[in-house]
Amino acid sequence: DTQLHAVWDSVLVDQFPGGTRALRSAMDRWPESSRAPGGAAVWAEESCRIVESEGFYPPSPAVGDAYAARWSATLVERLVLASDRLAQVLESALAPRAPTR
Repeated sequence: DTQLHAVWDSVLVDQFPGGTRALRSAMDRWPESSRAPGGAAVWAEESCRIVESEGFYPPSPAVGDAYAARWSATLVERLVLASDRLAQVLESALAPRAPTR
């Protein structure tokens, strides 16, 4: 599990077809309508559903181009949602608060 986590955190990003510029472009094109709100529990459930998907865990430790190609849209989606949600959490945490009495 730890090694696969590292694959998702770095290898799939670093080896995205066309490089990081193409990945950024794919993220920019992601439709706003699919950026569903929700809290941490909803976000965790989404990840659990992905992990339970057939083929998420490769049959061997070697993850090749076919794996990267199959999961590239999911990678883009998860990165878009992660950045949106991080912004949401930071904006909420750093929002000016009315003084309490």
